[in-house]
Amino acid sequence: MKPSLVQTSLLFLYLTSSPATSLPNKYIGRSAISGPSTPLPFLEEVEVSREFGKGRKGQLTTKISTLIETYPTSSNLFQGLLLFTLSDLLAQIIHSPPGLPEYTKSLVKLDIDRSLKAGIFGMFYSGGLIASWIRWIDFKFPSSRLGLNAIIKVLLDILVFGIIGNSLNILIRGCFSSGCPNGLNIVKLKMGRVFKNDLKVFPVADLLCFSVVRKEFRASFVGVVSLGWNTWISIVSYDEGH
Repeated sequence: MKPSLVQTSLLFLYLTSSPATSLPNKYIGRSAISGPSTPLPFLEEVEVSREFGKGRKGQLTTKISTLIETYPTSSNLFQGLLLFTLSDLLAQIIHSPPGLPEYTKSLVKLDIDRSLKAGIFGMFYSGGLIASWIRWIDFKFPSSRLGLNAIIKVLLDILVFGIIGNSLNILIRGCFSSGCPNGLNIVKLKMGRVFKNDLKVFPVADLLCFSVVRKEFRASFVGVVSLGWNTWISIVSYDEGH
Protein backbone atom coordinates (compact mmCIF):
# COMPACT_ATOMS: atom_id res chain seq x y z
CA MET A 1 0.00 0.00 0.00
CA LYS A 2 1.41 3.37 -1.00
CA PRO A 3 1.90 5.85 1.84
CA SER A 4 -0.49 8.79 1.80
CA LEU A 5 0.61 12.40 1.40
CA VAL A 6 0.00 12.99 5.11
CA GLN A 7 2.07 9.94 6.14
CA THR A 8 4.96 10.92 3.87
CA SER A 9 4.99 14.48 5.17
CA LEU A 10 4.89 13.40 8.81
CA LEU A 11 7.79 11.03 8.15
CA PHE A 12 9.76 13.91 6.61
CA LEU A 13 8.99 16.07 9.64
CA TYR A 14 10.24 13.31 11.95
CA LEU A 15 13.45 12.79 10.00
CA THR A 16 14.29 16.49 10.17
CA SER A 17 13.67 16.71 13.93
CA SER A 18 17.15 15.56 14.92
CA PRO A 19 19.51 18.34 16.06
CA ALA A 20 22.29 16.73 14.05
CA THR A 21 20.35 16.88 10.80
CA SER A 22 18.57 20.20 11.35
CA LEU A 23 19.81 22.95 9.09
CA PRO A 24 20.59 26.40 10.53
CA ASN A 25 17.48 28.49 10.29
CA LYS A 26 16.31 31.81 11.63
CA TYR A 27 12.83 32.56 10.50
CA ILE A 28 9.35 31.32 9.84
CA GLY A 29 6.63 33.24 8.07
CA ARG A 30 6.76 35.67 5.23
CA SER A 31 7.34 38.80 7.30
CA ALA A 32 9.45 37.44 10.16
CA ILE A 33 12.01 40.08 9.51
CA SER A 34 15.62 40.80 10.24
CA GLY A 35 17.41 40.33 13.50
CA PRO A 36 20.40 38.65 15.15
CA SER A 37 21.21 35.00 14.66
CA THR A 38 18.40 33.49 16.70
CA PRO A 39 16.03 30.90 15.20
CA LEU A 40 13.16 33.37 15.46
CA PRO A 41 13.95 37.06 15.99
CA PHE A 42 10.81 37.55 18.03
CA LEU A 43 11.70 34.79 20.50
CA GLU A 44 15.00 36.01 21.89
CA GLU A 45 15.87 34.23 25.09
CA VAL A 46 17.79 37.11 26.65
CA GLU A 47 15.13 39.73 25.99
CA VAL A 48 12.37 37.42 27.14
CA SER A 49 14.20 36.78 30.40
CA ARG A 50 14.65 40.50 30.99
CA GLU A 51 11.02 41.24 30.16
CA PHE A 52 9.35 38.55 32.22
CA GLY A 53 12.03 37.69 34.76
CA LYS A 54 11.56 34.34 36.40
CA GLY A 55 7.79 34.22 35.97
CA ARG A 56 6.02 31.26 34.47
CA LYS A 57 5.35 33.10 31.26
CA GLY A 58 9.02 33.96 30.82
CA GLN A 59 10.09 30.40 31.59
CA LEU A 60 7.65 28.94 29.09
CA THR A 61 8.72 31.35 26.35
CA THR A 62 12.37 30.63 27.07
CA LYS A 63 11.75 26.88 26.82
CA ILE A 64 10.00 27.38 23.49
CA SER A 65 12.91 29.50 22.26
CA THR A 66 15.41 26.83 23.35
CA LEU A 67 13.39 24.11 21.63
CA ILE A 68 13.30 26.10 18.39
CA GLU A 69 17.04 26.73 18.61
CA THR A 70 17.72 23.01 19.13
CA TYR A 71 15.42 21.89 16.33
CA PRO A 72 15.33 24.86 13.91
CA THR A 73 14.29 23.07 10.72
CA SER A 74 11.59 20.88 12.23
CA SER A 75 10.26 23.84 14.24
CA ASN A 76 9.84 25.92 11.10
CA LEU A 77 8.18 23.04 9.26
CA PHE A 78 5.77 22.41 12.11
CA GLN A 79 4.81 26.08 12.34
CA GLY A 80 4.16 26.19 8.60
CA LEU A 81 1.97 23.09 8.90
CA LEU A 82 0.01 24.57 11.80
CA LEU A 83 -0.42 28.01 10.23
CA PHE A 84 -1.80 26.80 6.90
CA THR A 85 -4.03 24.13 8.43
CA LEU A 86 -5.57 26.61 10.85
CA SER A 87 -6.00 29.31 8.21
CA ASP A 88 -7.87 26.89 5.91
CA LEU A 89 -10.14 25.75 8.73
CA LEU A 90 -10.90 29.39 9.53
CA ALA A 91 -11.64 30.03 5.86
CA GLN A 92 -14.16 27.19 5.83
CA ILE A 93 -15.80 28.45 9.02
CA ILE A 94 -16.06 31.98 7.61
CA HIS A 95 -17.18 30.88 4.17
CA SER A 96 -18.56 27.38 3.57
CA PRO A 97 -16.77 25.44 0.79
CA PRO A 98 -18.65 24.53 -2.42
CA GLY A 99 -21.31 21.86 -1.91
CA LEU A 100 -21.74 22.60 1.80
CA PRO A 101 -25.00 24.11 3.09
CA GLU A 102 -24.64 27.75 4.11
CA TYR A 103 -26.00 27.06 7.59
CA THR A 104 -23.32 24.45 8.26
CA LYS A 105 -20.59 25.82 10.51
CA SER A 106 -19.70 22.76 12.55
CA LEU A 107 -16.11 21.53 12.45
CA VAL A 108 -17.49 18.02 11.93
CA LYS A 109 -18.89 19.13 8.58
CA LEU A 110 -15.70 20.82 7.40
CA ASP A 111 -13.40 19.35 4.77
CA ILE A 112 -10.58 18.25 7.07
CA ASP A 113 -8.73 16.54 4.21
CA ARG A 114 -8.56 19.85 2.35
CA SER A 115 -7.18 21.62 5.43
CA LEU A 116 -4.55 18.92 6.00
CA LYS A 117 -3.42 19.22 2.38
CA ALA A 118 -3.16 22.99 2.83
CA GLY A 119 -1.13 22.40 5.98
CA ILE A 120 1.25 20.01 4.22
CA PHE A 121 1.78 22.57 1.48
CA GLY A 122 2.36 25.24 4.13
CA MET A 123 4.92 23.05 5.86
CA PHE A 124 7.17 23.08 2.80
CA TYR A 125 6.17 26.51 1.45
CA SER A 126 6.22 28.59 4.63
CA GLY A 127 8.39 26.36 6.81
CA GLY A 128 10.97 25.62 4.12
CA LEU A 129 10.91 27.93 1.12
CA ILE A 130 9.97 31.22 2.77
CA ALA A 131 12.19 30.60 5.80
CA SER A 132 15.19 30.02 3.52
CA TRP A 133 14.33 33.10 1.44
CA ILE A 134 14.08 35.38 4.48
CA ARG A 135 17.36 34.05 5.86
CA TRP A 136 19.11 34.69 2.55
CA ILE A 137 17.69 38.17 1.99
CA ASP A 138 18.52 39.21 5.55
CA PHE A 139 22.09 38.01 5.05
CA LYS A 140 22.42 39.98 1.82
CA PHE A 141 20.76 43.15 3.13
CA PRO A 142 21.20 43.25 6.93
CA SER A 143 19.11 45.91 8.65
CA SER A 144 17.23 46.53 11.88
CA ARG A 145 15.91 50.02 11.12
CA LEU A 146 14.08 51.74 8.32
CA GLY A 147 16.61 52.51 5.59
CA LEU A 148 17.76 51.56 2.11
CA ASN A 149 18.30 47.88 2.95
CA ALA A 150 14.86 47.61 4.53
CA ILE A 151 13.25 49.16 1.45
CA ILE A 152 15.21 46.79 -0.82
CA LYS A 153 13.90 43.85 1.21
CA VAL A 154 10.33 45.05 0.84
CA LEU A 155 10.69 45.47 -2.93
CA LEU A 156 12.28 42.04 -3.37
CA ASP A 157 9.60 40.48 -1.19
CA ILE A 158 6.91 42.05 -3.39
CA LEU A 159 8.54 40.63 -6.51
CA VAL A 160 9.28 37.14 -5.22
CA PHE A 161 6.36 36.39 -2.90
CA GLY A 162 3.88 39.04 -3.94
CA ILE A 163 3.82 37.63 -7.47
CA ILE A 164 5.53 34.23 -7.58
CA GLY A 165 4.65 33.12 -4.06
CA ASN A 166 0.97 34.04 -4.26
CA SER A 167 0.69 32.38 -7.67
CA LEU A 168 2.18 29.18 -6.26
CA ASN A 169 -0.07 29.39 -3.20
CA ILE A 170 -3.21 29.58 -5.35
CA LEU A 171 -1.97 27.01 -7.89
CA ILE A 172 -1.26 24.29 -5.33
CA ARG A 173 -4.62 24.76 -3.66
CA GLY A 174 -6.29 24.49 -7.07
CA CYS A 175 -4.31 21.34 -7.89
CA PHE A 176 -5.39 19.74 -4.61
CA SER A 177 -9.00 20.70 -5.26
CA SER A 178 -9.62 19.83 -8.92
CA GLY A 179 -6.36 19.19 -10.74
CA CYS A 180 -3.50 21.34 -11.99
CA PRO A 181 -5.13 22.50 -15.26
CA ASN A 182 -7.94 24.02 -13.25
CA GLY A 183 -5.37 25.38 -10.80
CA LEU A 184 -3.72 27.31 -13.62
CA ASN A 185 -7.08 28.74 -14.61
CA ILE A 186 -7.69 29.84 -11.03
CA VAL A 187 -4.31 31.61 -10.98
CA LYS A 188 -5.17 33.46 -14.20
CA LEU A 189 -8.57 34.49 -12.87
CA LYS A 190 -7.62 35.42 -9.31
CA MET A 191 -3.99 36.54 -9.36
CA GLY A 192 -4.64 40.14 -10.42
CA ARG A 193 -6.93 40.77 -7.48
CA VAL A 194 -4.69 38.86 -5.07
CA PHE A 195 -1.63 40.90 -6.04
CA LYS A 196 -3.50 44.19 -5.68
CA ASN A 197 -4.54 43.22 -2.17
CA ASP A 198 -1.02 42.01 -1.42
CA LEU A 199 0.23 45.52 -2.18
CA LYS A 200 -2.23 46.87 0.36
CA VAL A 201 -1.01 44.58 3.14
CA PHE A 202 2.56 43.35 2.99
CA PRO A 203 4.64 46.41 2.06
CA VAL A 204 3.27 48.21 5.12
CA ALA A 205 3.51 45.08 7.28
CA ASP A 206 7.11 44.49 6.20
CA LEU A 207 8.14 48.09 6.86
CA LEU A 208 6.55 47.99 10.30
CA CYS A 209 8.38 44.79 11.18
CA PHE A 210 11.69 46.07 9.83
CA SER A 211 11.60 49.37 11.66
CA VAL A 212 8.81 49.80 14.23
CA VAL A 213 7.55 46.60 15.86
CA ARG A 214 9.55 45.59 18.92
CA LYS A 215 11.07 42.14 18.70
CA GLU A 216 9.09 40.69 21.58
CA PHE A 217 5.85 41.56 19.76
CA ARG A 218 6.84 40.38 16.28
CA ALA A 219 5.52 36.86 16.86
CA SER A 220 1.99 38.13 17.44
CA PHE A 221 2.21 40.69 14.64
CA VAL A 222 3.52 38.28 12.02
CA GLY A 223 1.15 35.54 13.12
CA VAL A 224 -1.93 37.76 12.78
CA VAL A 225 -0.90 39.10 9.37
CA SER A 226 0.06 35.69 7.93
CA LEU A 227 -2.91 33.87 9.42
CA GLY A 228 -5.34 36.46 8.14
CA TRP A 229 -3.77 36.54 4.68
CA ASN A 230 -3.75 32.77 4.18
CA THR A 231 -7.33 32.56 5.42
CA TRP A 232 -8.34 35.00 2.69
CA ILE A 233 -6.24 33.12 0.10
CA SER A 234 -8.11 29.93 1.00
CA ILE A 235 -11.46 31.64 0.48
CA VAL A 236 -10.38 33.13 -2.84
CA SER A 237 -8.84 29.90 -4.13
CA TYR A 238 -11.87 27.70 -3.47
CA ASP A 239 -14.79 30.06 -3.99
CA GLU A 240 -15.73 30.89 -7.56
CA GLY A 241 -17.65 33.92 -6.38
CA HIS A 242 -14.52 35.68 -5.13
